Amino acid sequence: MLAFDGATGESLAWSTVLDRIAQADAVFVGETHDDACAHATEHALVEAFLASHERAAVSLEFLERNDQPATDAYLAGSISLDEFLSATNSRDWAGKGTWVPWYQPMIDSARRCDARVIAANAPRTYVSRARKENYAALRALPYSERMLFEIDDGISRDADWKRLRDIMIEMQNDHAASGETPGAPTDDEMDAMHRSQRMWDRTMGLSAANAYVSGWSVIHLAGGFHLEDRLGTVAQFRFACAAPRILVISLQPLDTVTMDPTDAHGADIVVHTHATRAHGTK
Repeated sequence: MLAFDGATGESLAWSTVLDRIAQADAVFVGETHDDACAHATEHALVEAFLASHERAAVSLEFLERNDQPATDAYLAGSISLDEFLSATNSRDWAGKGTWVPWYQPMIDSARRCDARVIAANAPRTYVSRARKENYAALRALPYSERMLFEIDDGISRDADWKRLRDIMIEMQNDHAASGETPGAPTDDEMDAMHRSQRMWDRTMGLSAANAYVSGWSVIHLAGGFHLEDRLGTVAQFRFACAAPRILVISLQPLDTVTMDPTDAHGADIVVHTHATRAHGTK
């Protein structure tokens, strides 16, 4: 892997990456879920964060808030790994058998360091309901369920909405190029998708923020789209926290040994996870 400064595109030594991690109050790492190389890099970033922060929390998109009791039980040693995987239904999270080699090492590192692990995401059932229904129906749920997700009362057709629409149009164009002709989403359909996307991002952002305001430094790991342009989860975290030092790292499944700064999309550091110096750089 090779690391670059997101603003300038200049190559960064790994020691510089570690220094920036040590200086940050909150680190956000964006992955491509099926990129095997990214997960080894993520583990190294988590290890560096744990080593440089006395009170550290590892916040994960890949666990949902209702998984927190099982997560805490595993960290405490009161349930086995197999029981944890069954309770969280995470064994095949990014493909068959992917959890143990890709995500479990980060949890076990946190466990060895007595760090927190935050099951940060909203359960999928509520994310689905946010798209299919309006927020009013979700607000009416019992307190025990309401604590499992966050709603943004001020949601609007903002930059996040436009970003999501651009992605949907790009996907439509890809389908058209392959001979498929799905219709472009209407604004109302975009509103529905945005409601669910915002629930994901707001729940993750506030899960991490709750730990931060309680005195924990936080490293949050999620799919790259949630962090692009410092919108999504990053924006929701910042909404809830006063002036934290935030570092955004984008892990991109590329093998190129140079970086175009326009590819950073707001990240402070970009890592090409398949790149090596053998391709011929200074």
